[in-house]
Amino acid sequence: MKKEQIIKEYNKMLKFPELSGDVPADRFNCYVCKECETITKTIDVDKGTTPFFHTCSNTECDGFATSTFYDDILPNENPIQEWFRPTLDETLQYFKEGNLGLVDHIINGGLDIRKIIE
Repeated sequence: MKKEQIIKEYNKMLKFPELSGDVPADRFNCYVCKECETITKTIDVDKGTTPFFHTCSNTECDGFATSTFYDDILPNENPIQEWFRPTLDETLQYFKEGNLGLVDHIINGGLDIRKIIE
């Protein structure tokens, strides 16, 4: 994939929001790690798709957590991470760093994750 193609596909995705799937923003999801049972609560701050598997948020665990399919199993807790739509510049930076899987995810309507800083 070339930089010009990424720009074209990114702009196409923005122009046709239905390419981002049917998942609206402001939804809570939880990811449960099968190895250490840590639950990571997230929020979608933009419309888009999120992965079924997510890296465990427990820094002492190398496991993967699986989605509860937007079943908020921690209703009394705030999310610690948020899924967001990266800008074109951020997407191009991922490309420059060689993170082609993430670039492909983004230009196909996917969101990226970041820690919520309060």
